[in-house]
Amino acid sequence: IHTTEENPSEGAIALQLRWDLRPETCYEAAMGVSWDRWHPVDMTPIVERSAVQFDVRLPSGTATEIPLRVALEDYNRQRSTASLRAVYTPGGQFGTDWRTVTIPVTDLKGNADLRNVKHLVLFLDGAGELFIDDVRLVETG
Repeated sequence: IHTTEENPSEGAIALQLRWDLRPETCYEAAMGVSWDRWHPVDMTPIVERSAVQFDVRLPSGTATEIPLRVALEDYNRQRSTASLRAVYTPGGQFGTDWRTVTIPVTDLKGNADLRNVKHLVLFLDGAGELFIDDVRLVETG
């Protein structure tokens, strides 16, 4: 994981993620970010009208799924997740141009207590490479 100034979608830099998680080398790789300086966040009032949104592009080729999961994790380490699939982006495919991913919070499946959210987490699975930029929580309606 490193920052790059090569063609960010917003601002001056983007994150470039490259990973290869073989069972013999790594159990799990993840990174998280808090919305409120690590204080619990009650998301229940906005669940039905909010989404996790960010920009993604591949270094080469195309894909309909990227081995990455987006999750909300609570303070009891319970998670609600969604796989990064192209159905969450216009055009239905990831490629070398920036695509905005919009994952409704209602699509995150699992046991996270949305009254006690700790952070947003990206879990890396398998092997892959992508650029990611401008992660945000947005209102959808």
